[in-house]
Amino acid sequence: MNINMDMIAHNDSLELYASGLHHYPQLKKPLQNIKSPITLLFGHDNPDDKTKDDWTYSSDHRIFHKEKIPFIYFGVEDHKDYHKPTDTFENINQDFYVDAVKLIIKAIENYDSFLE
Repeated sequence: MNINMDMIAHNDSLELYASGLHHYPQLKKPLQNIKSPITLLFGHDNPDDKTKDDWTYSSDHRIFHKEKIPFIYFGVEDHKDYHKPTDTFENINQDFYVDAVKLIIKAIENYDSFLE
């Protein structure tokens, strides 16, 4: 399983997405009920859901998916600085980033126990 942690430092709505569960629903259970100040949402992976961009092929995890290797991609929706010169350390929500890292560490620990 691949866990990709791109794009987790810039969200003022305190929302983080775990994408990939549409393709690999067996990976959802370890992500449920993680306690965090951040709301962990699922989505951005269903090609039939026209309300959200499909991130399935948007980053490094696409190679794993093409090879049928399950993945979870943690990311945030586009923000005002996305892919712009202003996407710098000074403009991120540092508290969000720290909490996102803690949430992802907890997810990895949960997967470690779940996949034994």
